[in-house]
Amino acid sequence: MAKTVRSYGPADGLSEGRVTHLRSGPNGGLWASTEGGLSRIKDGHIATLTQKNGLPCDEVHWSMEDNDHAVWLYMPCGLVRIGRSELDAWIHDPTHALKTTVFDNSDGVGSVGLYGAAGPH
Repeated sequence: MAKTVRSYGPADGLSEGRVTHLRSGPNGGLWASTEGGLSRIKDGHIATLTQKNGLPCDEVHWSMEDNDHAVWLYMPCGLVRIGRSELDAWIHDPTHALKTTVFDNSDGVGSVGLYGAAGPH
């Protein structure tokens, strides 16, 4: 049986910079946390969340989904929560401007600007 391997880069729509974390989404997509945003890869299509879509900054260290299906992003500018309805709206319309909740230093969330070379974190 042949195995198909595909690689993606900025020319394909993947955000710029190093990929720091990958996770599978609940609907079969792959989420890539990168220095340039959070990219969603599904069925060969890539869309990327950045400040243009409402994130407080571009770099994403990691992402995870909670029991309510909200997505949390750890970023240099804080810990960001994106509600499921907001994320679904963006998936259906990549120009959608997200409403997010940001927890930063004033909330007691420490931030890290850049990880070392070892990973994943």
